[in-house]
Amino acid sequence: MPSKRSKNVFTLFLLSGGAILLLFITFLNLSIKNEKVVVLGVKTSPIEELSYWQELVAKNPTYRDGYIQIARIEIEMGDVEASSVALQTAKAIDPNSLNLLKAERELLTSK
Repeated sequence: MPSKRSKNVFTLFLLSGGAILLLFITFLNLSIKNEKVVVLGVKTSPIEELSYWQELVAKNPTYRDGYIQIARIEIEMGDVEASSVALQTAKAIDPNSLNLLKAERELLTSK
């Protein structure tokens, strides 16, 4: 039967290992977040994404989800006013959209 001291040492070892693992995962997550988005093997920046979606909605002005994506990117870039305009445009296209309501909630809480 293990002694109380060996149980304490084992518990301390597990807690230390867990803390180190948690710090490692946190560091890994932060380093991944700062990278460009990789879509189908191509790295894109928020500005490139925004340009893509703006061109798409220029060709398809009733594409509601395109405006939702523009709003998401504008929030990511810190432009709350432009994000609000994009959401209003999407709402004008389809005011009863559940996707739009969900996106509005997510974007408003991320401000």
